[in-house]
Amino acid sequence: MKENLLPSIVRAPWLRVIIVGQRVPAKHGESWEGLSADLIELCPPTVEEWLSFGKLHKSDLTLERVRYVHELAHGKSGLLAQLLGPGT
Repeated sequence: MKENLLPSIVRAPWLRVIIVGQRVPAKHGESWEGLSADLIELCPPTVEEWLSFGKLHKSDLTLERVRYVHELAHGKSGLLAQLLGPGT
């Protein structure tokens, strides 16, 4: 990827490449440095963000209840979406 794909974006500025993984190649000093965006680090939603999501579907939801459900679900987003989302 670092030897073939990324240098090719210099010749093809229309090409968009998204790299997902635990480590991504450093852009500093590389030919694609001027074309690459800053790193976006993804992280699981916080309890407060789950509360905002849940309130869209359950107006009486409290932070304490979301904390309890978050703890029981071990922070697993798929399960929390089912428990705090529509239809439950």
